[in-house]
Amino acid sequence: LAKSLSSTPSVLDACAGRGVKTEQLRALLGPEATIVAADRSKKKLEHARSLVNAEFFCGDLSQLLPGDKLFDLVFVDAPCSGLGVLRRRPEVRLRRSEEDLRELSGIQRRLLANLSRAVRPGGILLYAVCTFSRLECQEPVENFLGSEVGANFERFLLPDPPEPSWANADGTWCTYDAPGRA
Repeated sequence: LAKSLSSTPSVLDACAGRGVKTEQLRALLGPEATIVAADRSKKKLEHARSLVNAEFFCGDLSQLLPGDKLFDLVFVDAPCSGLGVLRRRPEVRLRRSEEDLRELSGIQRRLLANLSRAVRPGGILLYAVCTFSRLECQEPVENFLGSEVGANFERFLLPDPPEPSWANADGTWCTYDAPGRA
């Protein structure tokens, strides 16, 4: 997506964690791209520094931004309940409550509202979570798009997923095996 916006794309990898996705972005976009890996965890960013050549920002991204720079792509891999990894980690469902989902949804909403200010005009704000709860998937996006700050953003259709069964009618992808899905 970033390559389609600029020959020398600028990317903010928000909630970058240990930098695995940041490293993939660097490999795809090349050394000329500007990539900022941001996270609230200093320890995770220390690991990322050993993995990838990027700029780094440590702070609460629901309130702060890494300077006044605008980006072609702001990728928000938001903190979530992790319910999407139940197949590999079934204990996750025992550790999460409905209150956790509400709290995480609030964090996701604040992240979207704040990080949207870092998207250059014509740029892309890409939101991802590894869960399937409506409270964490659709609701933060719907809330953002219905807000004053989200009014200038519009949904766009993702390219076709690598696995056709992942496609949802609304243009989103869902990569888990849902009941009734092939």
